[in-house]
Amino acid sequence: MLFYVETGQFSIEWNRIETKSVILSQRRRIFQKLSGIFRFAQDDRVYLFNRKLLWRWKGIVEMCPESSGSFDQNFLKDLSDGYIKIDDDYQFLSEKYVYFSFQSEKAKEFSQHGLVRRLSTLQRCIENIHNISPPEKWEKLEREALIDLGINLQSFIANIFGCFDNLAWIWAFEKNIKGKSGKDLSRKDIGLKKEQELYNTLPESIQKYLGEKNDWFVYLTDFRDALVHRIPLYVPPCRVNDAEAKEMKRLESKIWECIKEHRFDDSEALRAEQDRLGQFVPLMMHSYYESKSPIVYFHAQMLCDWGGVVELAKLFLKELQNGQTQGNDRQ
Repeated sequence: MLFYVETGQFSIEWNRIETKSVILSQRRRIFQKLSGIFRFAQDDRVYLFNRKLLWRWKGIVEMCPESSGSFDQNFLKDLSDGYIKIDDDYQFLSEKYVYFSFQSEKAKEFSQHGLVRRLSTLQRCIENIHNISPPEKWEKLEREALIDLGINLQSFIANIFGCFDNLAWIWAFEKNIKGKSGKDLSRKDIGLKKEQELYNTLPESIQKYLGEKNDWFVYLTDFRDALVHRIPLYVPPCRVNDAEAKEMKRLESKIWECIKEHRFDDSEALRAEQDRLGQFVPLMMHSYYESKSPIVYFHAQMLCDWGGVVELAKLFLKELQNGQTQGNDRQ
């Protein structure tokens, strides 16, 4: 699988020929094209983690079906069913967590101003991405639209991960969890990972869920860490076959010749030819050079991620409610 991938810089290397000196036109369109110089990369690491999509579970690392440059109709129906449930899930969780009778004011803050706020952001990100790139239309997008997709995907992954941390903090404060020394847990000890001290205080039902979804958490951690520390999440402009890749390289060489000679009208015409090559595919990724980094279909993966957060938030809610009931019984 070949992708035409922008580097976002003003230097490019093909066949060991590097161009570093570029004459920029004052024309905005030319500048936008230059700011998104492309290179080719090949990879078949396309996965779908935690394939649940709110209606069924079929395991991990599974590709979405494609037919003639789009998702097949059955899969589109599955996606539609998933979208329909989002508002109901959000209304249920936001109401339960906002009006929950917390004993800890800090737990209440992490619930109302942490978890619920993040859920509303996730809901909005899904809506924005659906509007920018409808799953039933695999049409090439302008550079601004691709950047907007990246912004929403990055916000989505960051807030998915933030929901996990918020649930951990809610549990720590509401249950008044202390460390082995009897002192408050440090920040690094509060989280849902096995190596964090809070983990051992979680109910069996939550530990079981986290264990069953370990590969999903590994994917999320990889994407979140790449976003924060390494390569931000990105949507490739298009996928190309070998013949198209060869033609794109030929056109790119001519485009650079035109730019160096200040023949910007000619370069625009060649860029238009280039834009007609390839097929947009709704995938997100970070690095091509990290061999274990996956590439995922973002429409489906976002619903899987949303569904996982909803399930986990409901599990925590059930355990918090059980704790209140047991406390009332002892009184």
